[in-house]
Amino acid sequence: MAKYGFLGSAFDPITTGHLNTIQEMLERKGFDKIFLMPSNNHRKDKDMHVSDEHRVNMLKLAIEGHSKFEIEDIELHQSPWDIQTYNTMRKLREMEKYKGHDLYFLMGADLLRDIASGEKWSHKEDLLKENKFVVIRRENIDMHEIIAKDKLLRKYEEHFDFIYWQVDNNISSSYIRDEFEIGHHPKFYMPEKVYKYIEEHQLYGFVPEKD
Repeated sequence: MAKYGFLGSAFDPITTGHLNTIQEMLERKGFDKIFLMPSNNHRKDKDMHVSDEHRVNMLKLAIEGHSKFEIEDIELHQSPWDIQTYNTMRKLREMEKYKGHDLYFLMGADLLRDIASGEKWSHKEDLLKENKFVVIRRENIDMHEIIAKDKLLRKYEEHFDFIYWQVDNNISSSYIRDEFEIGHHPKFYMPEKVYKYIEEHQLYGFVPEKD
């Protein structure tokens, strides 16, 4: 039985922060493989800035040559109203390639806080009861305090594993988009191939560097 992790995100664009996170999770929690799940461009709760095709192409470039990282595009083929973490994880467990394996939903502590608030999360108790999670620390968020203050999270606390990272990861896709928008060139916040792709396709308001 293999141990698989699934990280959902817009990846708009993928950053070195995303890659550092999955590398930490892969090695410290012993995953056999981690799957990156790009969000559907038609989701109502997310505002995508480039097409599904561009985001998937950038993902492919970012993980090229890394045999333990793969793309899982299940959410790209679902109807927007059907895209919920509970539904996605349930469908993954039913897929032949994942049957019989140990599946984990991967997330940052900010999403754990969102689950506790209950705002965006459908089938909250079923989600917690049926799945296992690995949560990575985010700056100034106390993961154990969040669980201690929420009765459902306390009820399923054994379904959670945590990673405390020595260095906080503050490289976000939104920061990179903002940098491009104001004419900067944040090339060291993403893989070189991804930066070149953005340059080639003039994404995120890319402005050529001056000689």
